Amino acid sequence: MKKEMVGIVLAGGQSRRFGSPKAFAERNGIPFYFYSIQAMDELVESIVLVTNESLFKQFRNEKLSVELTTDHQDFAGLGPLAGIYTAMEKVEAEWYLIAPVDVPFIEKRIFSLLLPYRSNNPDVIVPIAGDRLQPLLSIFRGTMKDKIKEQLLGKELSIKQLFDKCTVSYVEMKDDLLFTNINSLEEYNCYLE
Repeated sequence: MKKEMVGIVLAGGQSRRFGSPKAFAERNGIPFYFYSIQAMDELVESIVLVTNESLFKQFRNEKLSVELTTDHQDFAGLGPLAGIYTAMEKVEAEWYLIAPVDVPFIEKRIFSLLLPYRSNNPDVIVPIAGDRLQPLLSIFRGTMKDKIKEQLLGKELSIKQLFDKCTVSYVEMKDDLLFTNINSLEEYNCYLE
């Protein structure tokens, strides 16, 4: 049965620049991935955490109350669009709240501010913070699944390419810190030490 709202947590990155899996780095003793789950938990009916084969076991040991999966086998390793598509295949919904695992300052209010824009009937709702598009902290309509699959099949892996083919509501947001993603140990030390 189709759900109204499902969360997607993207945890499939290689964390090359960070040197170890960013999802398990901590802020105040709490792993990064938990902040992404917490930001959407009260707003959705269920959450799908999409990861890669090498991290699957580590996440399974965390005994999470989310559905855990790896990228669809046809698109494994093809980036965020593959993760989004995988979750859409796993659980059918009208809307998907999307967050990566490397945004340890994320809060529920990001999604709370984006959700009312569904009334504009867009395909995607994307925040803009600090003059930068935040495509991985967004809301996708379930009907985007086929467009995403088409792009993946054509090896068009850019989310911005996808946005060119659909209706997007862009929402200006003030608090840049909420959107700060940690890609390197230098950034970790800057923001969290």
